[in-house]
Amino acid sequence: MKKQPLFLCILGACALLSMSGYSQKAQDSKTLEERVQQLEAQLEAMQSTMDGMAASSAAEASALDAINAYLQQQAKAAQSMASVLDEAEKLGFVPGINFPSREALLKGWRAQINVQQKGVPGKTKAKPETGDTRFRKWDK
Repeated sequence: MKKQPLFLCILGACALLSMSGYSQKAQDSKTLEERVQQLEAQLEAMQSTMDGMAASSAAEASALDAINAYLQQQAKAAQSMASVLDEAEKLGFVPGINFPSREALLKGWRAQINVQQKGVPGKTKAKPETGDTRFRKWDK
């Protein structure tokens, strides 16, 4: 008979443990569902943030393209100006009254257009610099 109360106690303890395990699983499933909902909300917030960043990135890429196009136009204009300066010098712009001031002007313009043509983004090949062509026709 002494074994029977011990057996009943063990059986009761097992029953209590199994019921407490069941209630623990129910609580875990509630917290799991809550965690899934919380993670879904975080995912939606992150997705909207990423969408905003993608739109911002597209706008910045468009602005960068416009800047590159502008710089390319400036480099082409500088190259054109170099040809104009060379032609003006060939036609006799430098010789004459106060020709050192004209030489200084041509030198300054050439320095400016050389700088405008260096390091242009998107430029594949560097064009040769415009040299000082003073007295070109007299060197021959």
